Amino acid sequence: MMLGKHGIVFFLLFLLEMILLVLFIIAITALVYLLILRFFGSDQLKDLINYVQIILSVGIVVGYQVFIRAFSFVDLEISYVFDWWHLFIPPIWFAAPFELLLQHHYASEYILLSILVLVIPFLSLAIYIWFMPSFEGNLQKLMGETGNIKIRKFSFTRFWESIICFGQEEKRFFRFSSIMMSREREFKLKVYPLLGMALVFPFIFIMNEVMTESMESLTTSKIYLNIYFSTIIMSSAVHMLKFSKDYKGGWIFKTIPIEHTERFYQATLKVFLVKLYLPVFLLISIVFMVIFSWRIWLDLLVVLLTAILYTLLCYKLLNNERFPFTEPFESAQQAVNTGKFFLVMFVVGVFAFFHFIALVIPYGILGYFILLLIGTTISWKAVFSSREAKVN
Repeated sequence: MMLGKHGIVFFLLFLLEMILLVLFIIAITALVYLLILRFFGSDQLKDLINYVQIILSVGIVVGYQVFIRAFSFVDLEISYVFDWWHLFIPPIWFAAPFELLLQHHYASEYILLSILVLVIPFLSLAIYIWFMPSFEGNLQKLMGETGNIKIRKFSFTRFWESIICFGQEEKRFFRFSSIMMSREREFKLKVYPLLGMALVFPFIFIMNEVMTESMESLTTSKIYLNIYFSTIIMSSAVHMLKFSKDYKGGWIFKTIPIEHTERFYQATLKVFLVKLYLPVFLLISIVFMVIFSWRIWLDLLVVLLTAILYTLLCYKLLNNERFPFTEPFESAQQAVNTGKFFLVMFVVGVFAFFHFIALVIPYGILGYFILLLIGTTISWKAVFSSREAKVN
């Protein structure tokens, strides 16, 4: 299709640039790894790779949603104006040869940018080859854990467990689950992008309103109820609590004397809520109160209670009463029940609808808050009453 539409020159130029681009990316990536390994250990490199993957995962989804709403072009002619800082933007380098050879624009800036396309990839590759012995030596750091465990005087884990955990057994489970979520890179790679999308999606819908409505009408509206979109994404995050790369160690749960097995998952869900969901919720709430004023504080508390109850529902429907971290990540896709996921997402819509109805009734939001508080307390105690948890 490309060959027939744009011609042989465009096709050959595109093919050549793809080869140069691959060389450039490989060389630059290797040099970045070399720099990090020269001054840091394997843990820092692994964390960096993990966070880059997380940022890319969030950026692709969120960026698509944001940028298509950020521009509204109608009958505009777009012209390129060169500036000195364009020399530091590789995509502009690779676009310049098309303008130079196909559009016959022989301005000095197009020639300079085209020269960079030819020179920089080979120069980067030459530097990489020069440092290759050092790079291979430093790669040995990846074979071991060289990072030191930092001991902190103040621990949020200890702080939260003293407030929301009851009994020493539940506190131990809370600490264990907190460590698993903090150190499991595969878990973070799958869950953190979901949290990033939960943080951004409510503001995307506000952007839609800003484009069509005034800020005055926005601040007095009920558009803040789109915070429930951040709750929908929680179902996938809760589902991931089942999995671990060290799942084979789950046999130990059969051998150690656990007095109350139900407290394990109870503690795990509490860790998820306070360490992963609560920071996202607080950030959204702070911005929303700046936009919509303090009048929505009770609405936000209602959403928080709904999130706690929804987490419990996701656990019951999706995680099948198992100990956490006892299944391989490879089975995550096979374990997905699409019908159940649609069901729990539909439930969020039901909660949002009830919230909207409560806003219409005088003192309805206060009554709804009290009902949610009672219902969540009773449900939590009912779900985690004494029983046996299953281990595969």
